[in-house]
Amino acid sequence: MQNNYAANSSFRSVSEFDSQSSKSSKRTVEDPFYRTLYCQPNGIFLNKPNTQPPSPVRYIISGLDKERKSPQPDFNNDEELESIEEAPEAAVERYFNTKVFPPTLPTLRRDDRAPMTAQVPSLPAATTKISRPQPDALYGYTNSTFDQDGRYLFTTRDAYANSTNLLYPFFVIEYKGDGGSMMVATNQCLGGASTCVSIAENLKQRLQTAGLDEITPLDTCSFSIAVNGSEARLLVTWKASHEAYYTKRCGSYTMRKPEDIQKFRTVCRNVLDWGRTERLQQIYSAIDALAEHSRQIQSAKSKSRLQTTSEEIPPSKRRVTRAKPPAPSYAATRVGPPAYTANSSHLPNQVPALIPPPSYGEYSSPYPPTHHSSESFRSIPKTDVSNIQALPSPHSSAPSRKLFYDTEHQSWYYVDAMGNSIWAKHGA
Repeated sequence: MQNNYAANSSFRSVSEFDSQSSKSSKRTVEDPFYRTLYCQPNGIFLNKPNTQPPSPVRYIISGLDKERKSPQPDFNNDEELESIEEAPEAAVERYFNTKVFPPTLPTLRRDDRAPMTAQVPSLPAATTKISRPQPDALYGYTNSTFDQDGRYLFTTRDAYANSTNLLYPFFVIEYKGDGGSMMVATNQCLGGASTCVSIAENLKQRLQTAGLDEITPLDTCSFSIAVNGSEARLLVTWKASHEAYYTKRCGSYTMRKPEDIQKFRTVCRNVLDWGRTERLQQIYSAIDALAEHSRQIQSAKSKSRLQTTSEEIPPSKRRVTRAKPPAPSYAATRVGPPAYTANSSHLPNQVPALIPPPSYGEYSSPYPPTHHSSESFRSIPKTDVSNIQALPSPHSSAPSRKLFYDTEHQSWYYVDAMGNSIWAKHGA
């Protein structure tokens, strides 16, 4: 037994707490009138007559007794089972933490004796307050459970149960040893389980505010167990109305026989399986629905902001998008010679008399052909001007120039001293 205690000492406690405050809380829950003076004024009721769990809660309870497919431990030769009936609380806690309640499971973690920092249910009109819960064992979810798909971004502060960042707790366990009162253990379960329901109700309230509670169901009930060396009580807690938390006993188990402890273990493991499967999937769906709703709101605000900004800009300052002109075409086109306009500003006022010879015959330029390009529009073709009359011109004392006729342009031209062809204008 000493070896088992040493092997499991790592999960006996996860946080330090004020011993004086703990003793004060225990004295409160030990009050014989605790349920009447403290619980009922704050809307917490145990086994209230004519109250039954809602149908979703009854459905969950109906599946807790089903047989498990995984291998089960053998309690027939368990010597410790016979000794825990009169054992102190520490021995009872050590036994069940070893045999029934694992320290961790996938997505789940057990915190031992960690004070709950979440808001304990209370009513403004109540003159007394519920003792702050400090369960002997509390199951909830780890932070890494909500890392996938960024769900941790939509996990608010009111989802945490204690300073160790345990999220959305759902299973409270209170131990008592020889001489311990099961009534006190049940009182402790009332406060712890109601606080677990209150934490889940915060998420459900967010769904109701967003109008998603009808399409995204969320079961906010929680379970608790008060157990000593000879008896265990299974309790279920749910919120019945805006201000009322109801707790009802849904199972009792004796610890005198191996089959009794085996049945008790099966129920407890099924509660844990419900918490890490069906309940967790509902929480995932709720967080995903809230995330999608938040994205839709942000998108609508962005569109509204853009529209409002556009309406506030005066028309004179609005940016107008103009159509771009067509791109210029750079296809090669053949451009002819420019139209020639004779400029006679450099010519004398009087043009010398040109006396054309009686006949010319075929004429070729006396200047070397290198002065004219064969591809230039000013190229002078060889022209037969024997039958063309000379350009009439007034007489002048200036030396005469020889004129030549260009059949392509149907104009006369002459050649100056530099060898340049110059068009002659009639009357110039």
